[in-house]
Amino acid sequence: MKAVILAAGQGTRLRPLTDHLPKCLVQVHGKALLQYAMESLDQAGIEHCVIVVGYLCEQVQQQFGPKFGNVRLTYVMNERYMETNNLYSLWLARHELDDDILLLECDLLFEEGLL
Repeated sequence: MKAVILAAGQGTRLRPLTDHLPKCLVQVHGKALLQYAMESLDQAGIEHCVIVVGYLCEQVQQQFGPKFGNVRLTYVMNERYMETNNLYSLWLARHELDDDILLLECDLLFEEGLL
């Protein structure tokens, strides 16, 4: 099983926090939203995660790199993030959907035990 995290959007409803920061890197209690998800995936034993990025993608790739804990990260770019939605982002990652997937949105917080 692998995870797919949709994280391409601009987070316009969180402005001004997202004027210069992707929504998935907005901090809640000292951690980026995406970090909470990555920690949960690592704890659940998920070994591969595909992150669909777009808006300010370089910041996400810089912060998380190719691996988080034991989770290998692959990035898919949605260059049309300003004019598309999550369904399009998932479609861009279709070549990575070769296994059972756990689909996550980058801005959801949940208890680790749910995975």
